[in-house]
Amino acid sequence: MNLISKKFKIATYISLFYLLLSQTVYAQLSIEQAHIRLLPPVVKNTAAFFNITNTSEQDIHLVSAHSNISELVEFHTHVMKGNIMSMVQLPKLVIPAKETITLNSGGIHLMFLNLHSPLKAKQAVQFELIDNAGKRYSFTANVKAENSHSHHHH
Repeated sequence: MNLISKKFKIATYISLFYLLLSQTVYAQLSIEQAHIRLLPPVVKNTAAFFNITNTSEQDIHLVSAHSNISELVEFHTHVMKGNIMSMVQLPKLVIPAKETITLNSGGIHLMFLNLHSPLKAKQAVQFELIDNAGKRYSFTANVKAENSHSHHHH
């Protein structure tokens, strides 16, 4: 009986391990080509750009963001008001099921407001995106200088 009990415990632990592994591997959001714009040290705000993919069957409603590098992290976009382009905060960012959204300069992007200290090139920055259910998605982006000649598309 003791042997059966031990085998049952081992099987239970193995099952739990695979359950946890499957939840880790099957993240619902993934990002690619993530980078944060390097700006002069006197500038207290910057932006992150990336492609974000929702691998789940349901829309994901991102309602907030957080990072230790700045006081605030917000979703922003650009809108035309008359003939003036201005930046506005988005109350949420919806990533449709099975789709990818591109966050880029001149469009939707992630703003880091009131940086605690100047960023450095190639610095790895961690940030979290939080959905309306309170689930946190953690990502890392490297800081890089924008090249004004890199407007080519693949």
